[in-house]
Amino acid sequence: MASMASGANAQPARPAPSIPWAMLAFDEFYRAHASAVYRYIYFRTGMDDVISSELVADVFLAMWAQPRPHDGEEVPLLYGVARRKIADHYRSRKRQLEMRFSELDKREREWIAGMLSDREDQAERPGALSPEARRLIGEVLSALEASAQELLIGKYIHGYSVRDLAEKAGKSETAVNSALARARQALRQALEARMIHGI
Repeated sequence: MASMASGANAQPARPAPSIPWAMLAFDEFYRAHASAVYRYIYFRTGMDDVISSELVADVFLAMWAQPRPHDGEEVPLLYGVARRKIADHYRSRKRQLEMRFSELDKREREWIAGMLSDREDQAERPGALSPEARRLIGEVLSALEASAQELLIGKYIHGYSVRDLAEKAGKSETAVNSALARARQALRQALEARMIHGI
């Protein structure tokens, strides 16, 4: 389905119905609520036009496929369906990311897990990362602030010690250790977000 270029204010394309409701009643229902449902989904799925459009279509197709609710029940039911479609989307994207992670080499998985932890006994970085490992790390790092990216790349990609990083930054080792802890926390949050919203 084509992207809605105008973002949250866009009118999503109406799905073609196939059964139950009277056509006129469903069309009126769609016109009354489609844009609001689109905005509801848009701000809960990373503000992605294409994903939002697809989920809006799924929501209204699900509404069309069941008997017309009684008066006053339509809107609560509509948003209940929207919430379920968003949750289904999250679960699907999480499975995709977990699958990508599971397909990495064992040493790469251990190394990435070490980056996400606060352990001192970090796994040594594999000599050469696979293209998929580089893509996965690059996608997650790209969500971080430049200072956090620089610290994590220096520590885990280039293998600099905390002392090396402190000297390069002109800071104390204590300050660099604290910054690294914050950067790892940001990395965990970025990865968790992508397990929800996808990469």
